[in-house]
Amino acid sequence: MPDVSLLPAEWQAPAAVLFGICMVVFAAWARVFGTKEGPPQPKVQEFALSGQLADMGPVKELIEGVGLLVQQQIKANMHAEATARALTKFAELYEHRVEDEQREKEIADEVDRRIRQRTPLK
Repeated sequence: MPDVSLLPAEWQAPAAVLFGICMVVFAAWARVFGTKEGPPQPKVQEFALSGQLADMGPVKELIEGVGLLVQQQIKANMHAEATARALTKFAELYEHRVEDEQREKEIADEVDRRIRQRTPLK
């Protein structure tokens, strides 16, 4: 395999040591002088420190109310689904009844037609 390195073999070890030293110096420089403060940050006041912790009653009541509303909506959805299932079943039964009545009417009409064909008119 041909030698493709930029440095001769006798210079590679000292160059690696020199590179390591330079990296340590640069890291130390960045650590000491690289911590600049940016623009002043707005103060964030904690909720508990603002004195409003004792006034959590309305928030708690609101959350409880929302929870109750969600439960009521779930119950209403369950009842609506049950009603839809019952209406679907009723529609199927009614459809079968209408078909049966139509079939009976057709049979009765056919019986009447055959009876008229057999009896001679006077």
